[in-house]
Amino acid sequence: MLCLPVLGFLALSYALYRARFYNQRRKLLRRSWDDLLASIQSVNNHGISTVALAYLNPTSEQLRMQPFEMWALVGRQEGLDALNANAQAMLDLALYAAQWDHVEGRIVGEMMRRDAVRLRQATRQIRMAVLNEKAEKFAAFELQEAAAAYHLMRHRLHGLYKASNATLYPAIAGAI
Repeated sequence: MLCLPVLGFLALSYALYRARFYNQRRKLLRRSWDDLLASIQSVNNHGISTVALAYLNPTSEQLRMQPFEMWALVGRQEGLDALNANAQAMLDLALYAAQWDHVEGRIVGEMMRRDAVRLRQATRQIRMAVLNEKAEKFAAFELQEAAAAYHLMRHRLHGLYKASNATLYPAIAGAI
């Protein structure tokens, strides 16, 4: 007796989720590639890469970077907001590139989507640490996670465009 309403609710939820996804994709494909590229915000890519590589490629001096240095290199709160906005724009650009290379585009797009989830989780935890006044203790780890996720997304998108549409790659490389 209870199973029928639960199954109905699950079916309706799934249908709404698919409809939302379909509408988002349709809106995205109506936008021009130039509009997508113009939505990229300026960030300190060198600073983000510095923080990311210290995290992704540990050395004997892996603790040399202090949290306040990482915070400045990432661009503080404004930088985190730009990273989140750029993550969505990069996902959109990857979906756009999937039109030219269906297999690699979908695989790279999924890897980028997972990186974007890590980026959002890290920035949400940084905000919570700042609100709870525990940023000195916990935010450094999350900053490294956020920088690493963005760094990986950026390089995945570069590789995707290099492989799928080399004529658009210079514009991507200049913007991101």
